[in-house]
Amino acid sequence: MEALANYIQQALDLIVAVPEWLITAKQAILEKTGTPGLIALIILCMAIAVQVVIKLVRLSLNILRYVVVPSIATTFLLVIFTSLSLSVALPASVSFFSIVLLFKG
Repeated sequence: MEALANYIQQALDLIVAVPEWLITAKQAILEKTGTPGLIALIILCMAIAVQVVIKLVRLSLNILRYVVVPSIATTFLLVIFTSLSLSVALPASVSFFSIVLLFKG
């Protein structure tokens, strides 16, 4: 139990630790542009982070809309109306709709 507590403490120390290059970059920005430059950089980094999160959410929703739902519906229909099993129909339909999503762009 103590080893687990030490492992968790080490992980938290790594997460909380700020890299030396980041502190140096902050000092350099403060020296050259002052506080407004640092605030502008923080706003820029946050805007980039928000854009990345939006792109990931959009990708997740596209995968759900164009791959998961059609694959499950197609698999259901194939299993009901043909003699294919679920283990054959599901991977084939997921692969097909994944390719459709790739070409859709």
